[in-house]
Amino acid sequence: MGASNTFGVLPVIAVSTAGVSVDFAVTAAPTTLNSWTNFSYNFLAPTNVTAITFTGIQGSDYIGLDNISVVLVPEPSGILMLFAGLAAVGAVVIRKRKQMG
Repeated sequence: MGASNTFGVLPVIAVSTAGVSVDFAVTAAPTTLNSWTNFSYNFLAPTNVTAITFTGIQGSDYIGLDNISVVLVPEPSGILMLFAGLAAVGAVVIRKRKQMG
């Protein structure tokens, strides 16, 4: 989140998703015209389509947002299924090699 020493009021935003709202605030006064602070927030989306909203709470003269990204992290059960599938494919390959040789 970006802040500027021009406006004097430190920005605060609320990030809301999946029924939860979290406030992010720049707590140190910027020493330059534009200063950036990194924030991160982990949440579990209840469905494949989940809205994420950003609401300015304080510092409405200047709140900068940049490089917002959402990263999918597979559930542990999905990872186990992937490994089980790879093991099954490996077993089939080994069995075919033994039959051929």
